[in-house]
Order: sequence, then C-alpha cells, then structure tokens
Amino acid sequence: YVFVILSLICREDAALIIIFLGVYEFLFLKKKKSGIAISLVGVIWFAAYISRGTVYHLLHLPPLPLMPEAPSHWAHLGSNSFTGIAFSVFKKPVYVAKFLLSSENIKYLIKLFAPVGFISLLSPSTLLIISPTLLINMLSDWPHTKSIEYQYTATIIPFIFISLIFGLALIQQVFSRKQFSHKFKIIVDYSFVGIVFFFSLFSFRYKSLVWKYSDWAITPHDRIAEEVIKKIPTNASVSAETYLGSHASERQEIYTMPSKINKVDYILYDIYKTEAILYEPPGFNVSYLPPINSYIDSLFPHQQKEPPHHAEQIPPSDQASMTDTHEK
Repeated sequence: YVFVILSLICREDAALIIIFLGVYEFLFLKKKKSGIAISLVGVIWFAAYISRGTVYHLLHLPPLPLMPEAPSHWAHLGSNSFTGIAFSVFKKPVYVAKFLLSSENIKYLIKLFAPVGFISLLSPSTLLIISPTLLINMLSDWPHTKSIEYQYTATIIPFIFISLIFGLALIQQVFSRKQFSHKFKIIVDYSFVGIVFFFSLFSFRYKSLVWKYSDWAITPHDRIAEEVIKKIPTNASVSAETYLGSHASERQEIYTMPSKINKVDYILYDIYKTEAILYEPPGFNVSYLPPINSYIDSLFPHQQKEPPHHAEQIPPSDQASMTDTHEK
C-alpha cells in the first residue's frame, strides 16, 4: 500500500494502473478484499484528478494555472474533456479502430515488445494492468507518446518485463511435461533465453543513444546559454523554452513557454536554435517543427527583426549572445 501511494503522487496516469492492479488481484490472485481496496484508491484518486478544478475550489485553494487554449492530444476524437473523449471511443468505433491500427501505433507496439522477443504477449493477464495507459498512448496524436524514449511509456515498461517473466514461466511449464525428454527441455530453455537475448541486443543496437555519443558534446553554443542562465537571479520568475527550462529550474517560479510569458521577470529562449523549440496549437500531428519565434516577436513589436529560419543554419556569433534573455 505504501508503494501504491508513492506511485500515485508521481504520475497522474498511475491511478489507472493502480485500478487495474486491483482488478488483477481480484480476478487472478483471488485476493478480493485487497483487490477492491486497491482499485477503490485508484478510482478516488483518478476522479479527484480529472475534477481537480472543483477540488481546489472546495478546499479554497488558488485556481490551477491551466492553459485552456492548449488543445488536448486526443482532440481529434472530437472533445477535449475526459468524459467526452471516453464517449467518443464508443461513438466512432470505426475511426478509433483505424487509428489504433495505424502504422505509428504498430511501430510503437513493436518498439515495446521487440526487446523481449514478444514473449510478454504470453501473459495477457499481466498486460491487462497496463491496458488503459497503453490505450491512452495509442489514441493520442502527439508523436512522443508513441516513443519509448519519453516519460509517457515509463509506467508501461516494468510490466513488459514482468509479463516476460510470466511468459517464460509458461513456456517452461508447457515443456516440463513427461512426454518431453530432459535434453529437449534444456534445448527449449536455452532457445528462448537466446531469443530474448538476440531481440534485446538488436533493439539496443537499433534504439540506444549510446551510438550517438557524439551528440552529447557540450558546444560553445551551450556554454553561452549556461553563462546567460547564471546571470538570472534565483529569486526571479522565468518562462523558458523546454530545452533550457530544466537548467534554470532551481527557483520558486518557472514556467514552460509560452505560459506566463507576459508576467514573469525573465524569458529564456534560444532564438538561434536550429531545431524544434515549441509547438504551436493545434500542431500535435507532426513530430518536428521549426523554431516558433512569434511569441518573442510579440514582445518586441517596435523591432523589425526577421527571426532566423531553422533551415538557414545560422552560425554562432562571438559578439552576440545566442540566448535571448529579456527582463521585464
């Protein structure tokens, strides 16, 4: 129960896994009281989360700083609310089925199960626990939810390996019958261990960032950003782009651009970055976008400066800082 609570305070979607963990205990482990208790905790927590605005109001807490203009990752289903999205799944079954069977989702499933040789699929009861989170990711049109490198899959991966263990146990149980010779059983055991090893090694070679170690190099561009961040007082509020925000996060108030862009003390934005910086609503359907400088331009209407395009590969300049820090 301690770890249930710890899980719930880490991620909002952990509540769904806790609910189905209770279902698993109830149906397969036959621990009915414990299963009901765990699921009930998950249901209450998830209900409080989706109604958090009302909860804050009832507890007389300050309103949440939500961004109503930001579209949901599931807006393509016809709604931005949780209940609306849930009903859309049943109102548009053909569309939902086609979306779930899209090439992006098939690739996502391959990336999830290939490292364990797909043996996890032999334990569907264990995979039931992650089914809601997996469905949420597959129904999203935000590409990063279908990537195993991002946090969206963090709660799924442990159960992939747990189901692998149960899958291997099932294989061993099937081939432990008397009609199979001892030698044959050993061959089967080593064969499936070899399958897992081969697939995991292949997946490591294909997906691991170890092979891109040259990209980890700290460039002069990065050094300039580091120096600029050091100049921002720690008691100042900051709205920063995603890639710089974590480096300036040791403060009481920090926001991800464009949130609070007109209210904070400092804005931290790399206008010369040659890769995607921000998404512009409702641009969830593409993986990469050029830097969007319109938020910065709106702060300097008197300047007639054309922002650099991402394809121009503008070289670093020793005379000008590459990171634009604006003090209100």
